[in-house]
Amino acid sequence: MGRSRVGLVDYEDFIQTDAAINPGNSGGPLLNLKGEVVGINSAIFSRSGGSVGIGFAIPVDMVRTVEEQLLADGRVTRGFLGVSIQDVSQDLMHAFELPDNKGVLIASVQEGSPADKAGLKNGDVVTSIDGHPVENASQLRNRAAMTAPGTTVNMQLRRDGQNLRVPVTVGYRDGEGPDGPLATASKGLGLTVAELDSRSQSRLGRGRTGVMVESVDQGGAADRAGLEPGDIILEVGRRTVESVDDFNKIVRGLKGDGRVLLLVTNGRNTRYLALEVGE
Repeated sequence: MGRSRVGLVDYEDFIQTDAAINPGNSGGPLLNLKGEVVGINSAIFSRSGGSVGIGFAIPVDMVRTVEEQLLADGRVTRGFLGVSIQDVSQDLMHAFELPDNKGVLIASVQEGSPADKAGLKNGDVVTSIDGHPVENASQLRNRAAMTAPGTTVNMQLRRDGQNLRVPVTVGYRDGEGPDGPLATASKGLGLTVAELDSRSQSRLGRGRTGVMVESVDQGGAADRAGLEPGDIILEVGRRTVESVDDFNKIVRGLKGDGRVLLLVTNGRNTRYLALEVGE
């Protein structure tokens, strides 16, 4: 039995099973009567902590997709449309004068997103993707997430009483570009930076640029200077940082030894830090 709205994680399409799943079983295989792996045990519903016959497993097809991405790239990249979506309730069905409550209602479209570029609008109701019916918001979210960025899918829509077919090219989520957003700084800075995602950009403010500190090497120059993951680097050597590429170019131009001045903010306080740089 499939369950796509359990509320355990952002992307879910669980198999519900009455097979006993107890603490310590998560990550183990769920087998059918033929001995074939059909899922990976993930969670149970229980007030006592033991099995009460309600368990959930991740379908093996979803696991296989994640496995292939990890083996190929070392990370999972999810497709992105850039829409806020919701199920079509009976009240919304009548309000939008729809023939039934099948499909997924688009509540908002993010400016500049793949959905925006394709011409999707607030109030559109997505009924299928590439001929596969979409019955609820979880199905659409999962299908978009599991579609490789750069893939063009055909969406069947209802808009103002008309049926439309709109091609949409699935994009990357913030911070998940094709070449990867991370860049380990050279010259002994001892940190890894990433492009600003929508949340950190909002925290920084419109029109300001920088890169986010993704990780800090323990005992390295950045660690000794007090940099922390989540900090945003605005300047390096009194030069404004526009992007990860820009950051790398500036760092590559630094002298091999000495101090480098950084202007850093955490969203509340902005401060200068001097890092001791070595090869």
